Amino acid sequence: MLAVSILVCLACIVAPTVASDLVALADLAESAPPELAADALIKIADLTPDLKPKRAHLERAFQLAGAAKYSVNQVGAVPLAFDTDSDSGLIQASLTTGLDRLSLQSRVVKAMLAIDKKHARDLLLEIPVLQIAPLTCKDAMRSAPDGLYETVGAVIESGFTPKELAEGKPLQLAEDSLRGIGSPVQLLPSLKMIENAKLPTAGLNALITLWASAAARMSADDHTFTSTTAADTNAPLTAEVTNAADLCRSRGISDAALIAAFNAYLERHRNSSRCEETTAQVVLWWTKPADKPILQALKDLRRQSKELTAPEWEAKAREFLGQLDRWHGDHDDSQASAFFQTSFAYYGLIDISPPGKFADSVIESYVSFLSRSPAEVTNPPEWAMMVNRLIHQRQSSRADKRSIQRVIGERGDAVMTLLLRLDELTPAP
Repeated sequence: MLAVSILVCLACIVAPTVASDLVALADLAESAPPELAADALIKIADLTPDLKPKRAHLERAFQLAGAAKYSVNQVGAVPLAFDTDSDSGLIQASLTTGLDRLSLQSRVVKAMLAIDKKHARDLLLEIPVLQIAPLTCKDAMRSAPDGLYETVGAVIESGFTPKELAEGKPLQLAEDSLRGIGSPVQLLPSLKMIENAKLPTAGLNALITLWASAAARMSADDHTFTSTTAADTNAPLTAEVTNAADLCRSRGISDAALIAAFNAYLERHRNSSRCEETTAQVVLWWTKPADKPILQALKDLRRQSKELTAPEWEAKAREFLGQLDRWHGDHDDSQASAFFQTSFAYYGLIDISPPGKFADSVIESYVSFLSRSPAEVTNPPEWAMMVNRLIHQRQSSRADKRSIQRVIGERGDAVMTLLLRLDELTPAP
């Protein structure tokens, strides 16, 4: 009995502390760029047990998401765009956590399903209709609205009452989402949504007919077509059409319209203009004369860490820090590329620096760089990814992790503090 009483008392002490921390974090989130604030509020809502503040956090997140820099998730449309040492590679990596407007608002809808199904559907209808322009041969990245169709699927599955199910409301929602298809990048995720929807055979037939109608009239630019379809039978869209045809036949539905529409889509593209492989514009790092010495010096330091004595290596590392500081203002890279490459250089130096005063000084320098970088405002997803990488960089050593936390607390700005606190409160995946 005594043990139970003690546990209850401890719960009484801990719960208000956590609750007050969440309130403080929600207030702190308002100082962040809109997509980072929205992401923080979604996470805070997930940790908040009381429904009223949980709902308020989600509604605020939905509103803030509308001002995100990227309206839709971006992925590579050409192979070179996936290079991790490039602007496009970093943008893709930074958006995998769902920091574009469409992904953020879709996440809110999914979270709202557990609180208020009707309101979740209302929010889904508030998401702006996708307007995805065709790519030119110079474009290296394309939109990937997969999250929207996953969310529509989630609402179809659990967003309706028994009465609404009987009235066919899920089918109406699915049909409306298919009528909005205007870009080839919507074909694959919408077809997956159809396959996963647990609808009667008549409903499946209606959705396949709508999808086929959209595909039959769809034209694709070369980069979008190649990255989603191509002539390879293993290409994502080609494989999914095969799966859908199999599903149709298993349910007693003719797959003729589906196959004919997809073949028309393929044939139309065979007669369209093609792009030369080298025309896509991808900004690769470390290719300019002013940038190459930085990367080479970092590689030399990694090799010398096994060859030189500790004092000798530290002297070389300090020379590199000076070189890096001078390079900040002596290059012709774009502001974004300069930020990305400088962050990479700091990250690499911290990674090879043994724990101690010098490593702490590098961390302090990097935190100061991040806290004053314009990228926090101009490129919030990429900036946040760099901060989170730093937070997680030296997890293997508890002392190193505490050092990073201390420096962020002392030298970081409010948004860095927000990201650190969220990391501490959010369970590791």
